[in-house]
Amino acid sequence: MVDRTVYANEAATPKLNLRQIFGRQGLDTALCRLSADKGLLTVEMFAMLGQDLSSAKETLRKLWEADMSPLGADAASQELAVMSLAAVWQAAQALQTQYASRRARMEEDPNKIPELSQENHAEFRDRFVRVHPDVILIDAKEPHKKFVERLSRDFLIHGIVPFYEPAEIRTRADVIVVKSGLSRNAEDLLSISRADQPEPVTDVTTLFHRLHAFFMALEYLNICTFSRAEGPLKYLQELEQFRSECPGLPFLMAADRAIRKKIFRLLSEQRATYTAFSQALLEVLNNHKYLWNDARTSVTLSKVEHNRQQFVANPDQVQEDGAPPPPHNPFKRPRGGKKKKRLQTPGKEETPKKIAKEDPAKKVKRDDRIPEKEWKLIADAANKAIAQELVARKTPPSREEILQLAFYLPDQGQHKAVGERGSAFFAGAYRHGGITRLRSSCRSWPWSIQAIAKYIKHKVPETVFTSFAILYDQEARPHRDSGNDATPNVVIKLSDFQGGGLWIEDPLGQDARDVDGRVIPGSNVDFDRDVIVFNAKEALHATLPWKGTRVVLAVYSVQGVDRIPADEFEQLLQLGFNPAPVQTGDHAEAPWQVATFALRAEAADRKRPHGAPVRVRDHRQHRSGRKAIAAGYQMKKSVVPPLITTELHPGEAVEFALNLVHPFTQDAAIDSDLQAVLQEIVDNPQAVCERRESLLRSWEARARDLVPESDKLLKQIPDRYLRSLLRGVPDDKPLELGTFFHVALWRQLLQQASCSDVDLVDQIMSGMPIVGD
Repeated sequence: MVDRTVYANEAATPKLNLRQIFGRQGLDTALCRLSADKGLLTVEMFAMLGQDLSSAKETLRKLWEADMSPLGADAASQELAVMSLAAVWQAAQALQTQYASRRARMEEDPNKIPELSQENHAEFRDRFVRVHPDVILIDAKEPHKKFVERLSRDFLIHGIVPFYEPAEIRTRADVIVVKSGLSRNAEDLLSISRADQPEPVTDVTTLFHRLHAFFMALEYLNICTFSRAEGPLKYLQELEQFRSECPGLPFLMAADRAIRKKIFRLLSEQRATYTAFSQALLEVLNNHKYLWNDARTSVTLSKVEHNRQQFVANPDQVQEDGAPPPPHNPFKRPRGGKKKKRLQTPGKEETPKKIAKEDPAKKVKRDDRIPEKEWKLIADAANKAIAQELVARKTPPSREEILQLAFYLPDQGQHKAVGERGSAFFAGAYRHGGITRLRSSCRSWPWSIQAIAKYIKHKVPETVFTSFAILYDQEARPHRDSGNDATPNVVIKLSDFQGGGLWIEDPLGQDARDVDGRVIPGSNVDFDRDVIVFNAKEALHATLPWKGTRVVLAVYSVQGVDRIPADEFEQLLQLGFNPAPVQTGDHAEAPWQVATFALRAEAADRKRPHGAPVRVRDHRQHRSGRKAIAAGYQMKKSVVPPLITTELHPGEAVEFALNLVHPFTQDAAIDSDLQAVLQEIVDNPQAVCERRESLLRSWEARARDLVPESDKLLKQIPDRYLRSLLRGVPDDKPLELGTFFHVALWRQLLQQASCSDVDLVDQIMSGMPIVGD
């Protein structure tokens, strides 16, 4: 029995456990409101009214000592009202004293749940039907008496609504399995406890019925009203909408678990902010909508992981979901349908229409209901699982496996020479503006790139390549790849399509083509064993028409790979790429470099004779400039001294620049004084520590000796505010070391350090102007 009194506002409403006492005692509605107006809102407040019954009555009389008329019209009714409130005090006192023992017993035996009377259940059911006439109340949607008792016990002990799994929420339609057991403590040794076994949720309807019963039990205990304003109906509506977007019991179970666990965390960790269950529920529904996406992602990733484990356990087993479906019969009439009309033309039969088959090579599009970030996580998990299996396997991957792997890779735009259709995925090195670096895809998809590189080496062994691109339905116009190296390009066929070869510029070719108003001879080249090899840097090339979905793997090398950072070059090798060997050693060994280094300028064409020194003027801040350069800063040309100090021939200047060590790759020069100090610290660390300790003791003693002198100087300051600020204490109190401006010590420290700013102390003493003279 719970008190059903309507109070003035939420702040003046007693707590649930106190209202339960009001209900059990049958306290009058007027007395309930009077106690709430006096601030008696909790069991603890009632229990503090007195140590015994007489003192509690005395305290209650003092609360209404000024005016006893609200308690009753005459003395007898006032005394009865005091006795009723005293009975509430006695129940609160008993509840307080039993809290510790009850909590201990419940922790030892969680199945020990206090029972509620059957009359309360019947009364609540009638009231719920009257308040919610639109709800069809069936046994499957109504909470079981045992679950209401358990929820009441947990809320009474912990003060919040705990998280229950859907299997733990019991309805009247459930058959509770009762088993007997003995309590663990000696006091209740022969008592019998009842324990219900959780009933698993096997379908979506059962889940919604359990949640309906859960929120109905909250209204039963006056915890949260079963309405949209309080949150339960809004939550059930949003869960139903989520069901239409992501059908299936796992998605709903994951979403419900995430949301109700978040409510429990808010109630347990932020009790001061969320004092009621409805506040936490509305907060989660309004401001934590990411939980729906998290639930969708977690279920999808778990499915991908399950499929991966099955694939690893049985890689050669083809999983089928039963027998294949029967072929489509266009003349078969569905049950209850009308017969199709036959053609009236004699001697002819109706020809069944062809059924469009799904292209297995078509790239899977992202589901619009799933955000881009979550789709990337799902694709990444599926892609990583497949790629790791292909890399770890000793046998090379097949074309079908690489095609399946390519479907999960993201679209990164189009090739510069293609039209509006198609997309592509690029990996390896790239060259732009004369700079060669490693693509970011090498860090995002390392396993997939390793698997594809392994397939390339199997398909075309000994091929030199630094990059590859997977092209989806890309139609390229005639072009040259000027940024490529002089190594052959390879195009590998991945999907099944008709045509789709290349037109390649060839002076002896018979298939001429009009390119920008010029007729260029060339040849139409088809795939030979799924491979085409040609020179994309020198020859114009374009795609030929095709039918189907054209997915090809373009393998090539870019220029300047020998000049990328060492760590990126090492990563390129680890991913399985096969770049051309980089030349090292003397530059003069290369034929083109010999001719370059031999370049000479005639004396008549020179402004200054060969070997003449270059005049250099030191910058006024050249020392600071050298330190800044050593620290890695970009300086102006005038700060940096020239590297070449004499007039050279062009070839000599090129060779000098190639052999020069970059300043960032060598250690910065250290001053001789600093070098000597560092060496002293390394050689005699103990002596350095002893010297520092001796200096500290010496200056500490000196600071104490100079306190009177500083006090004398500070008292001479005419401005009393400045004097009080620098002294740290009033004029009539002595100075304490560490709390004032030590003038005399500062002057000796500046003199000892040979500081050029000797007027600093005087400026502090006189007050520094902040607006000028």
